[in-house]
Amino acid sequence: MTAAIEVRGVRATTHTLYVASWARELLREHDRVLIVDRDRPPTGSAHGPVTWRLPRGASIAVVDEPPSSVDRVDAVHVGSPALRHWRRRAAERRHGTSIVVDEGLGSYGSVRSRLGALRREGAGRASATAKAIARSAALARSTRWPTYRAEGGTWRVNPMVAATFREAADEAVPNDDVVLLSQPWTALGLADEATARRALDEIRRSVSGAGLRLVVRPHPWDHPDRFAELPTLPGGLPAELHPEIRGARMVLGETTTALINLAAIFGVPAARVELPIDAAPLARDQQALLTTFVGPAVPTSELTEVIRRGGQERRGS
Repeated sequence: MTAAIEVRGVRATTHTLYVASWARELLREHDRVLIVDRDRPPTGSAHGPVTWRLPRGASIAVVDEPPSSVDRVDAVHVGSPALRHWRRRAAERRHGTSIVVDEGLGSYGSVRSRLGALRREGAGRASATAKAIARSAALARSTRWPTYRAEGGTWRVNPMVAATFREAADEAVPNDDVVLLSQPWTALGLADEATARRALDEIRRSVSGAGLRLVVRPHPWDHPDRFAELPTLPGGLPAELHPEIRGARMVLGETTTALINLAAIFGVPAARVELPIDAAPLARDQQALLTTFVGPAVPTSELTEVIRRGGQERRGS
């Protein structure tokens, strides 16, 4: 028996892992799963697609089109389904389920937080409001396949998603660095350059005070000269799969999804840094996720001691 997945919204390698985890779930009842990335350029195109990371040895493959003989075709959307795709699928009455996998921390937001994110990305108020409401409505009519679930008064990791990430990752490389996962607050207009520079200097002093070295993993939107005086780690691999990041003594960040995934899925000591940015408040579930797996935000004045404790725990593990 063969199942197929039609996927829309894949924009990053981590998205392929979320989708692959659903494919693994389908393997419980099917012999093979075929993935069709509807946003992927066709074979032979000059436009490079996102690199798919699939579980080693699993009967899962990415194809241009599934055969007509498949037993079911699921529609899998990253983040939220576009309303037009959801309506079209409902009208066609196709056999299969409409599944929504995570895009990132934003998948745990509210209508208000989605509205804020769309506005930061440049959408007008009317357009952003309509999109935020439509996405929430489409989500309510779909089946969620989340990375994190609220169960028994706490948050737990979806074991299939966690296993997919772990199997896709190469062996960690232990090191004595503290890695900062940067976020493009100046590019998004949430902090001015001087404020961002002061915050970075404070973080660097805190790491140095703990006797360790600060290494930065720049966000793709960061200006290449922003961290010229600091050692940096290249992009390419998601932070969760980077051997040196997973082997670091501690990882620092603010509201990045990778910070949660590294702590929850891989057990990397992590701390959320309290930064002077003009960001909208997090939704309740977003705040709960960060608090559960990373802890409350830490002022830079207390960061040295937090790094010492986290580094000692990693060294002793």
